[in-house]
Amino acid sequence: MTVNFEKRPLIMDDSIEYLQENAAEFIVEKLPDGSVNLDRAAIEAEYSGNSPLDVDTWETIWAEISQPYEEPIYKDRLIYAVHSSQQFTRNKIEDAIHIGITSETLIEGGGEGDATVRLPGPRSNFEDHLSETDIDHFQSFQTWKDFWEENQFKSNNGEPDPVKEWVLVEAITHRENFGKDSKGFAAIGAGIEVGVLKEDGKSITLGSNRLPKYWRSVLEEGRYGKNSQVPLAELTVIQEYIHDISKEKAHNTIDLGIKDGLIYHNEQNTVSFRDPQTDDIDEISDAAFSDGRYPAGESNDGNPDDEPGDDESVNTPH
Repeated sequence: MTVNFEKRPLIMDDSIEYLQENAAEFIVEKLPDGSVNLDRAAIEAEYSGNSPLDVDTWETIWAEISQPYEEPIYKDRLIYAVHSSQQFTRNKIEDAIHIGITSETLIEGGGEGDATVRLPGPRSNFEDHLSETDIDHFQSFQTWKDFWEENQFKSNNGEPDPVKEWVLVEAITHRENFGKDSKGFAAIGAGIEVGVLKEDGKSITLGSNRLPKYWRSVLEEGRYGKNSQVPLAELTVIQEYIHDISKEKAHNTIDLGIKDGLIYHNEQNTVSFRDPQTDDIDEISDAAFSDGRYPAGESNDGNPDDEPGDDESVNTPH
């Protein structure tokens, strides 16, 4: 059988949209949250006992090409592997891959080059392998920044280099005395989940800092998104409630966030937060990411030597 492998490019960034446009017969309904219910019977009939809804189907492909289950496969190689094994057409293979991603029997990889897919495992189910303390640790940008520096994962100009995933897994497993690679994969998955690590093909590189945990908890409690305009009065009350601090300390903490460049004033007594992963990081002081920076305390709420930028007085209404 001759297959034209250039016939239709994969659309790896939105598998649900792909299925709606190219394989709608497999969709029972689209749900309000944007997800879909798939027609298992129709899919199983179409794929003759090799359903992309079953992880076993994909594990068989990994095994046939001697690919370790923990490692990703470039999408083009997966297409060839499935064709060699099942003699499906390219369109049918593409549909299968997107069904797998939509049903999470395949996990989509990242990177701007050739996208990868992987089997479900510790990377995608890191909560099953790490304690809450471990998750907090590996979702901190500073954890990985320190790790890159310790291992000198950097180029000649000092910029952080991408690291092959298997190298990173072995290094982090040894450093943390995990005893097994699964926790190393889980640690990487936790970091990628929040953007402090990034995936590029089969390599991992440093991502960027996150909004400090103090402020994340405040926004989550108030059900605000990162780009929301938050009334100052509400931001004050939420801090008092979840962090058990006084109104004055809550005001001082907002002022400190403004001086750090993390928070900025809008009109009508509202503020917004700069997202370190999407906004101009140069606007935010390095001090904003230091441990214990928030809430404001005796060491950081009135010392001009501790504040970045010009001596600009910014006060919330008390």
